[in-house]
Amino acid sequence: MQQDGRRSGSTRGGACGPGKAWRTEALVSDEDVVRATHETALANGACAPRAWRAAVGAYLERHPGISVYTAERIVSAVMRPVREDEERRRMTDGRIIGDV
Repeated sequence: MQQDGRRSGSTRGGACGPGKAWRTEALVSDEDVVRATHETALANGACAPRAWRAAVGAYLERHPGISVYTAERIVSAVMRPVREDEERRRMTDGRIIGDV
């Protein structure tokens, strides 16, 4: 502790924004956490709805102040491009549209 009562190395922000000491998980985006949780759940044998619920839970852990409904909508929006890509690959037998 410094003489004036301030703690050295404080992570609290000042007028110019947050302090320099960031926690590692703060650097990982919400989208990465949602996708990684979903993929991990599927890899461990969870069905698609349970994997989606796990992703919602992971989002709620990072943002405890939001409603479950909001978290569900956000996770759905994040996961939508993945589902569309999987569907497109399924319809084209694994080929990307435009491949010869």
